[in-house]
Amino acid sequence: MTLEDGTALSARALIGADGVNSAVAKALFGRAFDPAGIGFALETEVPGPPAAAAELDLAAAAWGYGWAFPKAGGTTVGVGGVAGRNPDLR
Repeated sequence: MTLEDGTALSARALIGADGVNSAVAKALFGRAFDPAGIGFALETEVPGPPAAAAELDLAAAAWGYGWAFPKAGGTTVGVGGVAGRNPDLR
């Protein structure tokens, strides 16, 4: 990668932790993300008594999973996976 002032940079790995509209990814790959490979996660807190145990559901989403994690005052319930494999999940 070359900076505007001409300074050349190189690295074995680059982490662009700048969000879904990544300027780093746009600069390197021409777009912020690959729609077929982008991941997603939806999560909510369910108040009340916590679930008895943590649970994982490996069939909740294609190339993904669902979860329920008990904690004080409730349970965190969610699902995540590859968006391109789950077009109707929203």
